[in-house]
Amino acid sequence: MQVRKIDFLTDYWGLAMGAVEFNGYRPPTLAAALATASQAIIEARRMGLDHMSCNLPSSQILLAQGLQAAGFYLADCFIPMEAWTKDAARRPIGWPLGTWIREAFSPDLDDIERAYRDSKFPNRFVSDGFNREKAYALYGRRFREVYEKQLGKIFVADIEGAFAGAIIAIVDTETNTNPPSGLGLIVAPECRGKGVGSALVEYRQGWYYQQGVERVSFGASFNNAPMLRCLERLGFRYGGATLCFHRRL
Repeated sequence: MQVRKIDFLTDYWGLAMGAVEFNGYRPPTLAAALATASQAIIEARRMGLDHMSCNLPSSQILLAQGLQAAGFYLADCFIPMEAWTKDAARRPIGWPLGTWIREAFSPDLDDIERAYRDSKFPNRFVSDGFNREKAYALYGRRFREVYEKQLGKIFVADIEGAFAGAIIAIVDTETNTNPPSGLGLIVAPECRGKGVGSALVEYRQGWYYQQGVERVSFGASFNNAPMLRCLERLGFRYGGATLCFHRRL
């Protein structure tokens, strides 16, 4: 077990934010799971943390029950999915009428942040009582970081010249895969339901194929049904679930 402080979230929220990692530990009993979770809380308090989070694979039932018994609550459930890029390369992209996909420019970052700010989808920080606008701004901050530090590509969809959505594309050059930090897709609220998200995912899949990446992972919160259906239609297949727990100290 390891408890660590998350510096960028601490700076962002003005609270000492941390996470606990169990590094594959599987408790033999519920009592052992509760004892381990309780020990993590003791360590977090010793470190002066105000808030803790923990991500677990859904197969870790006993550990999840131990966290809940120790006062953690389930803030979100992330559903990872995977697809072969070669499948996307073989079929035409079904772009909505009047749509153009291009690489991002600096002014697009403001549109991306606005789209997140106006979004209504569930957010694990909002559900924990954090400021809603600031919680959604975290997502826009990730796009800005990718753009300014040139960590990868950002593809933007325009409909008749107006911003419609954006997606992040990053390649881990050591493993030739897309890392978890490469996840990020936003569609402007006024453009949802028009196929913009599907077009962006398909475009990114084709780009990954050109970069030699064979298999790509993506995903969404379990209660983001439209996004999950979109990924299913595009050939993505489920790969389990990640349970996201929170606890204030």
